[in-house]
Amino acid sequence: MYGTATFPPAPSLIIEGATHVGSVPLHPSHLRYCDCADATHVDILDNSCQHLSCNLMSATQPHNDNFNSKLTYLLTSYRLKNKLSSLFTFHPSLKPKAAFTLAEVLITLGIIGVVAAMTMPVLINNTRNKQLETAFKAAYSILSQAVITVAEEQGGALRSSFAISEERPDGSVYYPDAKIIRDSLFSKLKVAGTCTYTGNVRNYSKTTDNPFIDRGTVKPSKALANGMCFDIYVNAAEINLTIDVNGTKGPNILGYDIFFFDIDKKDRLNPKRATGYYSEEELEQLFPGDEYESSAQSPTAMQLGNPCSINATQRGNGLGCAYYALIDKNPDDEAKGYWESLR
Repeated sequence: MYGTATFPPAPSLIIEGATHVGSVPLHPSHLRYCDCADATHVDILDNSCQHLSCNLMSATQPHNDNFNSKLTYLLTSYRLKNKLSSLFTFHPSLKPKAAFTLAEVLITLGIIGVVAAMTMPVLINNTRNKQLETAFKAAYSILSQAVITVAEEQGGALRSSFAISEERPDGSVYYPDAKIIRDSLFSKLKVAGTCTYTGNVRNYSKTTDNPFIDRGTVKPSKALANGMCFDIYVNAAEINLTIDVNGTKGPNILGYDIFFFDIDKKDRLNPKRATGYYSEEELEQLFPGDEYESSAQSPTAMQLGNPCSINATQRGNGLGCAYYALIDKNPDDEAKGYWESLR
């Protein structure tokens, strides 16, 4: 018998490689086939394809190639429709990913800029200090070897031989053999030219750009082949050595790149060491005003104690820093390193 009906749910049966038409299983108990001789009889009623209506024929009616091709057409059409539908259907899992707005990007860049402005000076300062420390150690090694070599050549006792003063008729003091020790040391250090400072030199605490040192010099004049600046100054019965570990390029600050040494009584290179520092009020008490026009600015007062302290304001502040640089101890706080404390 022919009629029109709707397939009820049932267990699946493979017909032409398919078990369902849409989401509706083919019914095995009736073995119904869709005889879609007329395409208008095929009607997929809704988007979920849960109902399929077509002409039915009994299970005993033989099917033929025309029937099989039409059933295949029906199944293929449904599958194509289902695939196309999925392409044009919104899927939550495929929704566009969230992106930053222009305002968010600008805020982020602003934060990065602030952080960079805060950290870059520290990084630059640390890099500079490491370079200065390396140069200082190299300078100390070079000077030590030069002093040892000269002492051997001169028979030792350098200080007592070349730092002996004599008095001129006018009462001034001079060191007649200073040139000998100067030439001897210069010959061992490969002098290559002259150092010329175009800018100011500052003391250790940076309280003045006109420091004063008379047991050395704040601007060493001899350019060495390795780029350092060096000088020798015999005064106060001492053979004083000044070294600028990176030449004239800066920072040109006492205790940063300019350091002071002397040769001790055993012919060893001795880094000058601070014993203290003094305020102007203390210097005024130590040196009465009638002794100097300005007691705090007298040569002795300006470098009294070989000062090396961030708290000292004496013009000679930095004279005694070489010792602390060598042992890497902050003169104001021994818990901290010398080089890491430079600012």
